[in-house]
Order: sequence, then structure tokens, then C-alpha cells
Amino acid sequence: MKIAAYTVVLGLGLLASACGSDKRGTGGGGGTQKETVKIGVMHTLTGEYREYGPPADNAVKLAIKEINAAGGVLGGRNLEAIYTDSKTEATAVAVPAMMLVAAKVAGVVEDNSSSISLELLKYTGPASIAQLSASSTSPELIKAGDNFFRFAPPDTLQAGVLAKQAHDKGINKVAILYEADDSYGKGLNDAFKMKFESVGGVVTQSDSFDPMASSFRDLIQRMLAGAPEAVMLPVTTGSAGKLLKEVKAQLGTRAAPRWLFPDSLHIQEFVDNLNVAKSLVEGAIGTAPTTSDEADAKMRQTTFTTAYKAEYSKDPAQFNDAGYDSVYVLAAAVQRAGSADPAMVLAQIREVAGKTDAPAGTKFGPGQWKAGVDALAASQGVNYEGASGSCDLDDNGDPSGFYNVWSIEGGKIKDATTAVRP
Repeated sequence: MKIAAYTVVLGLGLLASACGSDKRGTGGGGGTQKETVKIGVMHTLTGEYREYGPPADNAVKLAIKEINAAGGVLGGRNLEAIYTDSKTEATAVAVPAMMLVAAKVAGVVEDNSSSISLELLKYTGPASIAQLSASSTSPELIKAGDNFFRFAPPDTLQAGVLAKQAHDKGINKVAILYEADDSYGKGLNDAFKMKFESVGGVVTQSDSFDPMASSFRDLIQRMLAGAPEAVMLPVTTGSAGKLLKEVKAQLGTRAAPRWLFPDSLHIQEFVDNLNVAKSLVEGAIGTAPTTSDEADAKMRQTTFTTAYKAEYSKDPAQFNDAGYDSVYVLAAAVQRAGSADPAMVLAQIREVAGKTDAPAGTKFGPGQWKAGVDALAASQGVNYEGASGSCDLDDNGDPSGFYNVWSIEGGKIKDATTAVRP
């Protein structure tokens, strides 16, 4: 497998660092003399979320490889990805975003934090470029723009599931700690607080904090003074690790609260790296998006996972299935539009992903690109059913969702065997 080279592009006063494209069509689908159809990709290759970027890139490359091997788009044109790095910083988005707009990409697929997705929309929106997110779940992105679509459900749903799980387990008092200036954490804080209080729960504290602070002592002391039975922590793995280690040091002889974790902490490596604080999270309750328990949904997930493991000799990471689906939906929109013009492609996204209120068309899924193309050639509608779920979108560009209610037992993340629907 050839890894795309990240280059520096200078033109018309636009400097785009940490960007690149694979001239083979990005995925090894074979060369062609026809002009490629370019799509933009923005992932976190450096910064705090840098571990998420490479596997997210790999999911995109796999989808492109499959599509190109099955004939590509628009009569044999290969997809070619232009890769960019968000650097896990909203302030770093401008340069790569302007580069993608200048390249007139057919659409952009991304796997970033919600804050980065919101910043990217400032550039894709005015250019009428479809922006498909694999992982941004903040409620702030609901109705954020007519060009925004996502295949991870909004956190208004996740908050409801987590609040109900806490309530059902007899937890009545919860504190919430989240990072300042983070739309993901703020969105989950607001939604969880509303949902938990609606079932009779009490939120003892709802505090934002500076993740770069040298100490969280005052924050932790306020939290412990409220005597919560559990603490909800919608933060990054780095902030969670620092905070939990300080909580462990400050607890003394006091009983530790239980922990409620959202999808951002559904990572075994995070738990392993807690070291002395690992015992603190034993019995934690968590939620993360997943597929439904229906047989066809499980089959689609298995198809993707098997192909990913065969290509990269490792399991996909969280949200990689949604990133893979984003490429298939974008490619299908190009095919249905009969053009790589971004505005024309944008108009077709919901038509090929399927509509929540009226899904219709010939269904095709992971690894079935030719079936989708054939259906479109026969003037039939298509409805892509993905590895991450049905991919049907509502009027806001949001999917419905199912959740995995996970826990930490014996220092290991234990996923549920059945999915929960909000």
C-alpha cells in the first residue's frame, strides 16, 4: 500500500501545508488517462487527536480503491483524494480549507471534532461544497448549513441514552465537567443536563475548564464538595487522563464517584494509559454510536470490517465505518449528478443516501459500487445502506442512530451485545 505524500502547495498567495493527493486515484484502483474526480479529505493527522487521522485516512482509501476498481465514476474516471490535516485545531482549518475550495473538489469528507467541522463550514458553505462528517456530533451542527451531512447521530440522542442509563442504574446526582470553547462538550453538557433533569435527576455541577491548565485542583474540589454519585465527562482522552489522575490523588479516603463516558472516551488505549488511576474508572458506563442489531446491518458492518482488516491487518477505529460510507455517498452523488461540479453534487446527497422520512431506490452497500452504478444507469433511484448504519438522512442532514452501552470491567472496555435505540 502506498501512503499519500503530504506536500506543500504554493499558488496565488495560498500556502497549503500538510496537504497531498495520491496520483494513482488514492487507493490503488489502477491508473487511467481520464481526468480524475477530486474529493477533499480533512482529518486530524497532528495535534491531540493525531491517533485518529491515519485510520480515518485508511477508511477513505479503502472506499476509493473499491470504487475505482469497480469502474470509478462518470464513465470510468477515478476518484482522487486531496488529503489535508486539521491539526486538531479550529484555528488551523483556514489554509487547507481554502486549498480544497480552490481545487473545486466535488465534496469534502472529514472526521474531526465538532469545533473543527463548524470552522470548516465557513469555507465549504459559501462554495456550495458538500461536507460529510464521520464523527462530529454536536447539536450545534443541527441546521448548521444546507451543505452539512453526518453519519454519526447528534448528541441530543446520545445524551438521552446516557441519562436514561444513569437513571436506570439508580444514579440520582451527577456532576458534568467539560472543556471550555469545545462545542462537542458544551453540546453534550446541555443535552445531558436537560435529559437527566427531565427524569428527576439532579445536576450538582456543570463546569467548563481549561484543558491546558497546570492543575485542576479547584475544579475537582468543587466537584467533590457537591457529592455527586457520578461524573459525566464529555472531553478528549488527554484531558480525561490528566483530570482522572488528579482526582485519584485528591480523593484521599473519600469514596470515588462513578463515571459516565460518551463516545470520545470509548478507547481502550485511553483506559490503559490511566495507570494508577485505572481503578478509578472501574464500573464506568459509556455510550457510543453503533449499528442496529438487524442481520443486514450486521452483515454490512462485517463486510467493511473484513475488507479493512484484509487491507491494513488491523481493526478499524471508531467512526472509520462512517468515513468509508461518506466516500460511497459522495461518489454516488457525483454519479447521479452526472458531474463533479460541487453544487450539482450537493443537490444529490440526500437522494442517494436515502431520506429518513421516505427511503427509496435500489439499495446497495459496502463493496457493491457496480450495483449502484448499474441502477443509476437504468434510471433507477439508489439508496446507499452503509457499514455505519442505514445512512438515511433527515431534513437537517442528520441520521437516526443506535447506541452501544459499554462499560469498563477488569480494566477493559466491554461492549454491549445488543444496540439501544434512543
